[in-house]
Amino acid sequence: MVPILFPGSYTALLVAAFLIGGSTNPLYALLIAYVNDYIEVDDMASASAGLMFVNGLGAIAGPIVTGWAMGVFGPNGFFAYIALMLIGITGYGLWRSTRRVHDETIETASYAPVLPSSSPVAMDMAQEFYAEAVEDAAEEGNPATVEPGSAQ
Repeated sequence: MVPILFPGSYTALLVAAFLIGGSTNPLYALLIAYVNDYIEVDDMASASAGLMFVNGLGAIAGPIVTGWAMGVFGPNGFFAYIALMLIGITGYGLWRSTRRVHDETIETASYAPVLPSSSPVAMDMAQEFYAEAVEDAAEEGNPATVEPGSAQ
């Protein structure tokens, strides 16, 4: 959008490239993480496949549409197309956030802090300990979080 407002400025072109790259490169990973937050574990593979399919469609259609936009509007057609796509994604995200019921944060005790230098056996033991502690708390009717380091 910056080169459209300031045509012929090399600094504006660099700023626009920085903003576009900084906002679009992490977008796919953020969208997958967001989707995985709201679906069941069994559906994660199919949701990821669907997002990869949509990403593939964009990878095919994007250069075609961008080439057309640049042919019609000149070099600024590239930035206009990118701006339209980012505005569309932002609008859809804002609209979706008004349609979803947000559950309150549920505290869980499934987090097991383990040092990176720990062996795989230590990781398995920590996971088993915390899983048993969560089951015991659920059986007692106490969904409270098990504090790390509270070994019995």
